[in-house]
Amino acid sequence: SFIKSNENLLETKHLVKHPIYGVYIIITYLFLVKLIIPKIMKERKPYDMRWVVVTYNLLLSILNGIVAFYIIKYLVASWKVRCEMRASKEIYDHYIQLGYRYTWYAWLTKYLELLDTIFFALRKKDNQITFLHLFHHSFIVLIWLYLYHQPYVPYYAIVACGINLSIHVVMYLYYGLAAIGPHMRKYLWWKKYLTRLQIMQFIIILGFATFGFLTGCEHANNGEIILFAFVTVVLILFLDFYKKSYHNKVTDKRAKGVKVS
Repeated sequence: SFIKSNENLLETKHLVKHPIYGVYIIITYLFLVKLIIPKIMKERKPYDMRWVVVTYNLLLSILNGIVAFYIIKYLVASWKVRCEMRASKEIYDHYIQLGYRYTWYAWLTKYLELLDTIFFALRKKDNQITFLHLFHHSFIVLIWLYLYHQPYVPYYAIVACGINLSIHVVMYLYYGLAAIGPHMRKYLWWKKYLTRLQIMQFIIILGFATFGFLTGCEHANNGEIILFAFVTVVLILFLDFYKKSYHNKVTDKRAKGVKVS
């Protein structure tokens, strides 16, 4: 799956060259977590996968960190020419190809993250398999697949990758530590900030994209509009989740006379 500097994703990577493969993977994923695994697990006890989950999450945190490092390094190097890259593809082809390469690695992590839901289903954590969870995990794979078949990967999409992967370093670190056991809770006081971080990332991405549209650095083609719409929908879903999961708990505690910090 490693990409050479002059390699064309559309010609050499089967997941990109044959987009139907990605569609089949997502369809299979949805059938597994919503129908097949729940049916198999109906009369079974939840699997004890503690150390599998701990290892998986900590490795994903490290992997996201490595890819985020290279994407951020790329963004720093290409920042001053970001608005010229599309108009002068020959001059800036090196940066364009690097953008494809690093987002390819980021995209592969999204396939790995589908295991989140598989583990939830095997552990009978059905409350975790929400519409938001499935929508986010499924469509991010499909949208990037679509973007790779556009003439140009939006620069703000690469920025979004860098931000998202950085957030996922923290997120999967939390999941990994939390899975060790209840005795870790006292060290995970920062849990409540995770959803806020996720919401903030979407606001930053949308703000950067809007600025790009207004200044001409980004162009409102199909790929950019679809990605913008997806991020907007995910932001709305996260805000709704935050309102239901945090503010409702605060209201309940206040009603019971419990002090809320």
